[in-house]
Amino acid sequence: MTTKEIDMMTNRHFLSLLKNKNYTIEHGIVKYKIEDSEGTNLNKECYDKIASKFKNFWEEIEDWQLTERKKFKDYLSKNPVVLDLGCGQGRDLKILATLGLKKLVGIDISMSQLMLAKQRRVAKLVHSNFETMPFEDEVFDGAWSCVALLHVARGEMDSMIKKVKRILKKDGIFFISLQEGIGKQKVERDIYDNVPMIIHYYKPDEIQKILKNNGFEILDYERFHKWKGIKDRERIFFNFYCRRK
Repeated sequence: MTTKEIDMMTNRHFLSLLKNKNYTIEHGIVKYKIEDSEGTNLNKECYDKIASKFKNFWEEIEDWQLTERKKFKDYLSKNPVVLDLGCGQGRDLKILATLGLKKLVGIDISMSQLMLAKQRRVAKLVHSNFETMPFEDEVFDGAWSCVALLHVARGEMDSMIKKVKRILKKDGIFFISLQEGIGKQKVERDIYDNVPMIIHYYKPDEIQKILKNNGFEILDYERFHKWKGIKDRERIFFNFYCRRK
């Protein structure tokens, strides 16, 4: 395996970010073995099946969404290395690139989504689950996760946040967006041809507590309804912008 097998970002720099060297490269994407579990398998199967429809539905963003991404970018240090946790088909990677960010890495569980993200040619891509987090310590200046960690079970969220902290440099910025609620649900939405996925709901105060207990300073908080005419208008989402101490 050589760095020539990957064709975006600075290859040597990108590969130096990877702590777990037990990977292969397929279609220019770093690929790790994903351990089987009920939720992981279901969500991976869902996002693989709906990749094109997911991209088409969410490609356009609204002004307030662009404002979120600009705010995240403004918190970052100069020339940052940024990870998109749950990058999917790469929409946010593209937006962050248009805002001037050049050192971008995306990680996602769905190879079908990553193949679409690759077409954008703005980031290095990793096929893995969040739990593996196959990166070295303190290598990212920012981590962006927009409505992706809602696939992390409540009992695993504290561990997940610890892993985000581990890979962020001191004063690194973390954006996390989740859906408000209690418990978990197998969701089948008509916009995704009723292919099921598992979503875990959270309350803002419990996420705030986890963030603070793991050494994150809360910079800003937002709570809002979403978006684009989805039938269930009562769904509420919330964001935290945080800094790793």
